[in-house]
Amino acid sequence: MLREICDKYGVPYIKENVFIRTKKTVDIMVGNASMMDFPTELEPTKDKAGPAGVTWKSSNGAIEDDE
Repeated sequence: MLREICDKYGVPYIKENVFIRTKKTVDIMVGNASMMDFPTELEPTKDKAGPAGVTWKSSNGAIEDDE
C-alpha cells in the first residue's frame, strides 16, 4: 500500500532492512552522516509556495522563500 501511495505522488520508494535504516538514522543523529538534500525538481508545482517555489536550507530544514 505504501509503494502505491509513493507512486501516486511521485515519491521515491526505498525498501531497506530495519537495521540498516536504524544505523543510517543514528549516523545522522551523531553527525557521522548528513541527510540527502531534497531535489526540488521532484516537488509537485502545486505544492510549492509560489511561482518561484521554495528553497530548503540544508542547515536546519527550514523553508526559505525565494523572493
